[in-house]
Amino acid sequence: MKVAGPCKLMWIQDQGVAWLRPNPEDAQSFQNFFETLAKRQEKSDQPIYPVVTLDIPARERTYKQNNTLWALIRIIFISMNGRKPTKEESYDLYLDILAEYADRVPSRFTGVLRPVHISESDTRHAAQLIQACFDIIVDYCDLDMDLQADVRKLFYKWHEWRGEQDRDPLDYADDDSELQDQAWRKAHKVSDASGIGGILEKAHIVSRGANVGAIEKPWNWLALTPEEHRFQHQRGWEEFLAQYPHLRGRVERARKMAGGNKS
Repeated sequence: MKVAGPCKLMWIQDQGVAWLRPNPEDAQSFQNFFETLAKRQEKSDQPIYPVVTLDIPARERTYKQNNTLWALIRIIFISMNGRKPTKEESYDLYLDILAEYADRVPSRFTGVLRPVHISESDTRHAAQLIQACFDIIVDYCDLDMDLQADVRKLFYKWHEWRGEQDRDPLDYADDDSELQDQAWRKAHKVSDASGIGGILEKAHIVSRGANVGAIEKPWNWLALTPEEHRFQHQRGWEEFLAQYPHLRGRVERARKMAGGNKS
């Protein structure tokens, strides 16, 4: 007999015990499992040890992430070709972007690494691909005013979405660990405030004086141009967020994670 379902799980370190509590809707299935286990042990007159598999599910990409990716691909194509792409041309450009920027997994048949498609991506991998498209636009695209307006709107919405999440997927690595300085900088090649590339500085949301423990946390960092960084220090957070309101979610989340400090 097998039983599976989402559970709350706690590791009690001093006892070496895992405490498991199933969701209410799965409780009856778990109860049936342990009743069956007890009967089999009674019949065999010896202990039976169930095989347990624990899995942390990846967060699936969202509909909004899919829309953002394909909108950016369309903009990149138009900027490079001067016209709208066909579906086939959009997909060809998508494959080129995958080849250069997507994570890779080994083929089941040959072991050769291949790009991870958006249909296979979790939230973090999809976020990396979308951010790569913004990097491509800065590095390779010459946008007219209409396309600039489209990119700006997508950029603001993208940051608003990230600010609404429990945590920003671009602050974490594949193994769910927090990114260190160099890896975080590599994932943030354009300003979080304006989307401008070039020389960027790592700005802290919560200061050392307010919470020294937050200084080396990636969720407490913003990639800003020197001018934007200086503006924030001189004018303060409220005026900065009035200028860049799409970052309010990230700033408020960092303050909450740092214990409510606003400095």
